[in-house]
Amino acid sequence: MMISEIEKVLMNDEEFKKHFITKHPPKYKKGWNINNKYLGITKDLDEVIRWIKDYMDFPLIEDNFTGKRYEHTERRDWREKLKKKYGEEVYRYLRDNKLRLNSSISGLVSVGRIITEDLSQFSRIKEKAERLIILQYYNPLEYHNKKINERIDFIKKLEDKSYDLLLELI
Repeated sequence: MMISEIEKVLMNDEEFKKHFITKHPPKYKKGWNINNKYLGITKDLDEVIRWIKDYMDFPLIEDNFTGKRYEHTERRDWREKLKKKYGEEVYRYLRDNKLRLNSSISGLVSVGRIITEDLSQFSRIKEKAERLIILQYYNPLEYHNKKINERIDFIKKLEDKSYDLLLELI
C-alpha cells in the first residue's frame, strides 16, 4: 500500500477517526537526490543519509491521546488494533509519526552521534550534526508534558536542522 492509499483507508476507518485530529503537511518536498560524492564512503554515512531521508518523509499526525495519563499505552493499543485490521504497512505509517519521541528524537540523536564520532573527517557535515544534537538534548518527561503545539514546534525545529544536514549530504 502506498502512503496515499494508507491515508484513504484510515480516513474511512471509524477506529482511526475516533482519535485522529489532523495530519500536518510536510514542510519539505520529497524526491531527495543523494550526492554521489558521499555515497559509499562508509556504510555508516550511507545509513545516515537513508535515515534522514526516511525521517523527512515521516508523517506528522496529531491525535487526541496527547496529555492523557496513559497516552503511550492507549496509543499503542490503537495502533495495534489498526495493524490487526490492515497490516504492517498501516502500523509502520502510524508508528513512524514524527511526534513520536522514539521516531524523531532517538533516531536523530543516533544520526548526529554517528556523524560527530565516526564521520568527524567531514567538518561541514559534523558542524550541522552538532547543531542537531544540541537541539536534541531533551528530557522525555518534559517533552511529554508539553502541549501539542509546543511538541509540534519542537519537531519542526528538528525537521529544519535535519533538512540543513540533508542538504549537505545530497
